[in-house]
Amino acid sequence: MTAQAILSIGPEAHIDLLGFDPFSDSLLCFSHTQDTPANTAQGALAPLDVFWNNLEVACVAACCGVQAFGWWPDDICRAAQGLNQQSLVEALRQTKQTVLSANKDVVSYDRFNQLFARASFLRLLDHLLSVLATDSREQVTFSNDS
Repeated sequence: MTAQAILSIGPEAHIDLLGFDPFSDSLLCFSHTQDTPANTAQGALAPLDVFWNNLEVACVAACCGVQAFGWWPDDICRAAQGLNQQSLVEALRQTKQTVLSANKDVVSYDRFNQLFARASFLRLLDHLLSVLATDSREQVTFSNDS
């Protein structure tokens, strides 16, 4: 698979948004609608709604898709402020497990207005988990220093 675009996740870091065949590759959809097909992980990302809203800083997903979100570590940490980071991390881990166990080639999440190659979506989840884990450790260290 070749990269169709990139997603900036830091000053010198990016995720390749890999290409796929949207007509023949198997699709896993994340959606919040009630009338969803059997291959849809309905509501699996619902606990993350406020977090996604806080990350949507560059534009709106309806216009720019996944590029509307701030994926740099500072953006992620700001988006998580005031939220239960343990719940965020658990929801992201559950999402990752859903993607891994579904074994579908393409992942769609209507909140991002984006189709992802499975590997690209998993890389984005790993990036979010890594940043939130680091931020959580720094908060614990900070609170222990006071």
